[in-house]
Amino acid sequence: MKREDIYNQFIEKMNNALVLLEIVPVENNKFDYIFFDANKAFEDFFEVSKSDFLNKSINKLSYLFSSDILTFIDKLSNITVPSVFELSNKNTNRFYEITVYPLDKRFLALQIADITKRKLLEKAYADSEEKYRTLADKSPISIVVLDNSGKIIFANDYFFSAFLRNKYKKEDVIGKELASQGFCTADYCNEIKKVLQNHIIELKDIKVKIEKTQEPIFCNIRGVPLSYNDEFNGGIIIIEDITEKKLAERKLNNKSFEQQLLLDNVDLLIWYMNSPSSIKLFNHSFADFFGVEDTSVPISLDDFLPYYEASELKDIFSKVWKSKYPQYFDKFIFNKFGNKRLLKVKVTPKVNFQTNEVEFLVCSAMDITEQRRNEEEMKNLIVALKLSNRLTDERATEIMELNKQLRNSKEQLKALLTAKDKFFSVIAHDLISPFQGFMSLTKYLSSNINQLSTKDIQELATALNKSAINLHKLLDNLLNWSRIQRGKIKYIPEFVDLFQIIELNISLSFATADAKKITLHNEINSSIKVFSDLNILNTILRNLISNAIKFTNYGGNVWIGCRTIDDNYVELYVKDDGVGMDEATLDNLFKIDSYNSTLGTANEVGTGLGLVLCKEFAEINHSSIRVESELEKGSTFFIKLPLKDLRKS
Repeated sequence: MKREDIYNQFIEKMNNALVLLEIVPVENNKFDYIFFDANKAFEDFFEVSKSDFLNKSINKLSYLFSSDILTFIDKLSNITVPSVFELSNKNTNRFYEITVYPLDKRFLALQIADITKRKLLEKAYADSEEKYRTLADKSPISIVVLDNSGKIIFANDYFFSAFLRNKYKKEDVIGKELASQGFCTADYCNEIKKVLQNHIIELKDIKVKIEKTQEPIFCNIRGVPLSYNDEFNGGIIIIEDITEKKLAERKLNNKSFEQQLLLDNVDLLIWYMNSPSSIKLFNHSFADFFGVEDTSVPISLDDFLPYYEASELKDIFSKVWKSKYPQYFDKFIFNKFGNKRLLKVKVTPKVNFQTNEVEFLVCSAMDITEQRRNEEEMKNLIVALKLSNRLTDERATEIMELNKQLRNSKEQLKALLTAKDKFFSVIAHDLISPFQGFMSLTKYLSSNINQLSTKDIQELATALNKSAINLHKLLDNLLNWSRIQRGKIKYIPEFVDLFQIIELNISLSFATADAKKITLHNEINSSIKVFSDLNILNTILRNLISNAIKFTNYGGNVWIGCRTIDDNYVELYVKDDGVGMDEATLDNLFKIDSYNSTLGTANEVGTGLGLVLCKEFAEINHSSIRVESELEKGSTFFIKLPLKDLRKS
């Protein structure tokens, strides 16, 4: 085999694409380059056959490997030594490395390699480096990178803005040694330099000062050495600014003493239980009441209470622990002198919201023995006053029977005495107790504000808000009742769209109903109009709907509708599927001198005057009210309303 044949066979079997270009002169000392020959690897590389390119100009075959072939051709005319070029084909998104070998004045040899993967990797690396640099700049922690000589080669934006407080520019720091920045002592700088000796360093609670601010800063410093191919290349220094944390700890330590001082100087007995029977912490009032000497040692209920009292309290605390709901109760307990004292106790469980388990109980108690005695004395005084009023009525009756001229005075006196009797009943049952609870809550809050958590304060604030709302309702009802007694309520009837009125009152009661997942149903025909005083009707509906929600269980229903009685009247009803009432309750429902404010299904507190007002307002409105009810089956209140002005007939 000839040497030339062997060489050609070698060229054909090469993996690299090879092309032989013939240089053809054209006008104006310019040249064209014609495909003279190419190996098999070139055909496979570009998926072409020799008939597609042989004897054709490279300019006409730009689609194969270059989108900028003219620039490349211009460079070929000046090549005298082997040269390397990079070309890209934008249509195929491929990159090529072309090595050009000048053979003589007639021919050029081109060796072509696909470098697409390499170029993409280079771009990805550059993008990745930029991305991580951006992440480092945006990181909420100071990051500094040292080279192997200890000079700073990178520091993120947070280092300049937060740590150096914007007192240094990047050119003041980059390229200089860490020790020259003057933000920590030489000892700590030497410790940081250990990262250059391939050590991981951890420095805690370091106090530093920035020269240009002289502002003390507390920080934690961590250093991690950098290495590549087993060669040390410097280190990364991570600086965590804990100044605010340290200042907060100092404030907390100062407040702890103040809170303990406040805790020990309140009259309330306060204690903390880590189980239904074990008391971990308690204040001086607790220790003084039960005669416990050491307030720092956990104790058991059995350590200072008789067996039966300790057992009863354990049962109560266990129920609260299991139910996870606060509980209030009054209980007689013997103090250290053996005297029986009445305590008003509040037990609040602290629930871990992640595990939904009780972690501890916070308890407080107030000695209300004297307060209860005063209440009993007040009740006795009220009874005596009622008896005195009754005797006065009897004597007045005798006098009026003997003297007809005093009959009018007698009627006025009876009305005044009855109103006074009712007023004292309201004060005794509904005004004194809420104010006492309100004052107890505010006293506890003001005395323990620094000790309480945000959740405890929120719970107390919610209780205060509920108490204030109930007091406002009571005073509003008392005002309305007083206006009724003095004849100050004006009756101004008009034709009212009953459907719209019900919709309005449902919307006003929606939040209260939604809190108990109660559904309110408007079953009123949209065409019904009644002849009524709008304000009076709204007051009646608001009280009846509120009362229905109060005594309906979680997830229940309240229906508001009406039915026609005759051509003159319709009967509006407010129906619930709540707890209902027994006959004794029904008999006294609308009587102010025998009413009883009952807790709702969610322990809602009422004013006790709502239904009494409804009855008296209904009478002013030329209407009437009645009720049907059965225990555990709900209640239905009916209001008879005129369809037209019956005063004209």
